Amino acid sequence: VALFTANPTDAGGGTEAAYGSYARVTTSAATWASAASGATSNAAAITFPACTSGSSTVTGFGAYDASSGGNLLWYGTCSLAVSTSVTPEFAIGELDIAQT
Repeated sequence: VALFTANPTDAGGGTEAAYGSYARVTTSAATWASAASGATSNAAAITFPACTSGSSTVTGFGAYDASSGGNLLWYGTCSLAVSTSVTPEFAIGELDIAQT
């Protein structure tokens, strides 16, 4: 799961967050609730590394099939101000995804 400061679109693009210590978070099947009617949410917290320097206004999130580069599988919007010592996190049930 990645964080964005400029959101991607179906055509691609977007700007991934780059604050000090930022890294994508790897998830597994256990991170997600069982899907129902093409939708699911996170069954475990998704916690990013704490910001060690810089600041960002996070406006979106997305899932990739790799820890860097890779293919963007899905994305959405959110809002979070990140600055030194802030640990971005999606609490259980906070990240909802649906196939449309």
